[in-house]
Amino acid sequence: MTVDGNFDLSGARLDLVGNGTIFSSWAGDIRGGSTGNIAKGGFANGTMEFNFKGDFKLKNGSRYNGRRSGGGSVPTIRFIGTTLQTFTVHPNVWVGTSSLDGETNAITNWEIAAGSQVTMTPTSGIAIHGGFGLTVYGTLVAQDGAELISTFTGDGSGQTLLTMGLNGIIRVADPQGLGDGTVLNPVSNFPLFIRRTSPGSPTPPTWDLTSISSNGTIEYNGTVTQAVTARTYNNLVINNTGGIVVSNPSTTIFPLQQPKHCRRQHHGKQRGALAWGLHPDASRQRRFICPYLRHPLHRQCHQLNHLSIK
Repeated sequence: MTVDGNFDLSGARLDLVGNGTIFSSWAGDIRGGSTGNIAKGGFANGTMEFNFKGDFKLKNGSRYNGRRSGGGSVPTIRFIGTTLQTFTVHPNVWVGTSSLDGETNAITNWEIAAGSQVTMTPTSGIAIHGGFGLTVYGTLVAQDGAELISTFTGDGSGQTLLTMGLNGIIRVADPQGLGDGTVLNPVSNFPLFIRRTSPGSPTPPTWDLTSISSNGTIEYNGTVTQAVTARTYNNLVINNTGGIVVSNPSTTIFPLQQPKHCRRQHHGKQRGALAWGLHPDASRQRRFICPYLRHPLHRQCHQLNHLSIK
């Protein structure tokens, strides 16, 4: 299914089955009224893709059944727009609720295609069943309160996988930062990558975020103080107006593999830096410390290919 316009079912419940037998292409918008259910799909094999070029909105109370009855092909939801797309879907659509146990199935692969830019609004979420994943070739903008969720909807095995493309970008606005994909069922004040338990299902797996170390860019662009998750980054961009702190209690040093990309004022002189550290002390926000001048290198280290400070 390919939708060239906006997909707006915010006014009607949608029961969407991923590995469906129906192939459809719409050139305009799809919009739902205030009542009634809309269902697409069925049990099938072959290539099963939902391609969206415009905004994507679903009413809270809708349900998604990605791989129906555990058989057939694993569907893919792809965002392929050439202009800014907005994603507004409550996490319950994918994870389910206690009153509707068993009506969801998050076995689906997700893709932000090259050239596309998708903005997840606050309180929106994407939940993915363990063993499947999210691939970012384009740009994913996660506003404060958006969620990228690892879950099990029914039995399963394996971690939920993030794959960053060479030019993939994730922009993070959460004050708690990116996270390491281990936080379980948070209520408030949580990072972008988390886990949520679907009713009647096992404890969900952690995220596999290792792709961040070797591909793509993570950009912190919040408007309040953000915690920069201490980990290895391929490219790290700090574009924050409210200050940053490292999210663990010890000074973390990020040795640059390409030091020519980072220059910063130090003691009144412009010096090329071989390494930079982000200080965890909130009173010293936005201060970048050259560990060759201030700190020994035996402390915790996380590598960067490129650090950009805006």
